[in-house]
Amino acid sequence: MIKLKDILFEAKQVGIIYHYTSYSRAIDIVKSGKLKSDEGGALGSLDDPFYAISFTRDKNFHKESRFLTQVGSNIPCRFTFDGNKMSNEFSIKPYAQKGFEKGSLTKAGKQNFEAEERIVSKKKFDVLLSKYVISFDIIIEYKDQKEWTNDKLYYLDMKDCIKLCKEKNIKINTIDGNGDPIPPKEVKSFFQRVLSKLGLNEKAKSSPGRVKRAGASCKGSVTDLRARAKKHGGEKGKMYHWCANMKSGKKK
Repeated sequence: MIKLKDILFEAKQVGIIYHYTSYSRAIDIVKSGKLKSDEGGALGSLDDPFYAISFTRDKNFHKESRFLTQVGSNIPCRFTFDGNKMSNEFSIKPYAQKGFEKGSLTKAGKQNFEAEERIVSKKKFDVLLSKYVISFDIIIEYKDQKEWTNDKLYYLDMKDCIKLCKEKNIKINTIDGNGDPIPPKEVKSFFQRVLSKLGLNEKAKSSPGRVKRAGASCKGSVTDLRARAKKHGGEKGKMYHWCANMKSGKKK
């Protein structure tokens, strides 16, 4: 007789695993709805090619620079996956490249160990977000303005990622460099300040009284405000359009 506990533990207990990436790459992932094993081509040799997707169990992977992957504190985001569910479909195995195994040292005597969790296959495969993703995590150092980049494209890609995740019903977490959740008020404050600094937030561009000076008003429904925006041109129409966007939750 098969017992319930045998069924529950039949799959490998992998736990939570993370896939770190850039915002521009995250946009492609969310749009496609999957991680693709053939992104960047096959690995191995021409005679013996294979495909792989890498993950890590280390939730603080972003906190230090990596000699092998050449990434570290500049990683802005990650996807969090349910490794236990994935293990029902994929074989997830630990992997460390030669020279980066446990106990390996750099010439300076520092630890050179870099481990990852890999799914490897001779055939191309995909990991569907709809089946296995838990959340999309944004990593920001919201307290230290010195850590804020002046790259406008970086924040525009961040905004696009947030928008896409909301459309796909993917949970969004905002965490600090230690992996701890950031209070919602602090998140809102961060985005207002950094986007205002770079001139990317229309709300920040609208100085106090600008709507009133234009002869417009934010009173009314979004539909009514859209109609007024079409009716009036110039600054007044623009302010009605801005009011409608603010009420509908848009930032532009």
